[in-house]
Amino acid sequence: MRKKKRIIIIILSLCIFVFLVSFKIASSKSGFVPKNIFKRNQIVYRTKEGDLLYGLHTIGRQTYYFDKETGVMQIGFIDIDDNTYYFKEDGTMVKGLYRIEDDFYYFDEDGKQIKNQFKKVSMNENDQISYFDKDGKMATNQYKEKIFNEDGQLLIDEDTLLKQAQAIINKYGGNVGLYFKDLRTQQEISINDNTFYPCSIIKVCVLVTVYNYIDQGLLEYDSCQTYLENMIIHSDNTSYNALISMLGNGNGIKGLQVVNTYMMQLGLQNTQLHHSLSPGDIYFSDNGSNMSCPSDIGLLFDLLYQGKIISKAACDQMLNLLKQCSDQRAIWQGLPNTVEFAHKSGWAYDLYLDGGIVYIPDKDYILVLFTDQISNKTDFFKEISSLFYTYETNLFTLE
Repeated sequence: MRKKKRIIIIILSLCIFVFLVSFKIASSKSGFVPKNIFKRNQIVYRTKEGDLLYGLHTIGRQTYYFDKETGVMQIGFIDIDDNTYYFKEDGTMVKGLYRIEDDFYYFDEDGKQIKNQFKKVSMNENDQISYFDKDGKMATNQYKEKIFNEDGQLLIDEDTLLKQAQAIINKYGGNVGLYFKDLRTQQEISINDNTFYPCSIIKVCVLVTVYNYIDQGLLEYDSCQTYLENMIIHSDNTSYNALISMLGNGNGIKGLQVVNTYMMQLGLQNTQLHHSLSPGDIYFSDNGSNMSCPSDIGLLFDLLYQGKIISKAACDQMLNLLKQCSDQRAIWQGLPNTVEFAHKSGWAYDLYLDGGIVYIPDKDYILVLFTDQISNKTDFFKEISSLFYTYETNLFTLE
């Protein structure tokens, strides 16, 4: 019996000895270590002085949270001082867009989860506007009268905008062609996209063709600059006629063919130039009539916006010129003076056309309007331009 007791005492002593040695070794280690030999899944951080860390701490380039009472490293959602954070399995704090199970969440640069607000995020290598609800989850599909795609991208309500635009068109009568494109989502709205006589809006086609010839070394910028500025800023017809003649090496008809060929290359399927413009010097015609449609002009502005005509630098230069267009009627009537608008307008008889890019931070859009015989041009342009501007500006607010 005594022998048995002695064996038990020896075994217990060995266990205590092993425990004390293990505890001593564990206590002497610094950095991320198990809290003790019995709770190896509970990780703490011990300083070189042997002290445990508590609360939020940045170690290296990562931030961790250690329980304020036990010092154990925490993972998952953690509420700290009225803010919610998320820590991955390795304990590191999450920042930016992050997927947890089936939902996406967003954590700001300090790791705080955003809730009840819109945020510009990068999804599939593209920037988009998304909304994060009261639980911090990214909204998808239909949410509180807003429309999102399956990736959480905020969309415009095409059906509602189309109906509202059509109602305004019906109110004023006449013949109206409309093209709208949200440059954030690439969504488009088109009404009566038929060909019209394009008046001076066709000068944008000559602008990009001349720049293309300059890029190829077939024309000198210095010899074209004054004509380009007068054609776009002041809508001077003689400058338009002169530039087309220069494209044809002195032959206006050949110059028209150069422009038409380039427009086809750019994808404008319903745009053709057949004559010079009057009043103005240098008359030429192939007996046809100039023509274009709203979506063609919209495409041309879209290509300029994307920097896809010649080069980004060339597109920026052309857009800067278009921002100086002196006509502040038509679409300008529905915009505040603080907004940038790169556009070209044109008018003749009962026709009035205007189109270009409206610049609003994160909400840029293209609007092109071709009108013929509408009852009140000023009120019409103001009302329909204001419709799209107001819709875009009220769609979301970034905090």
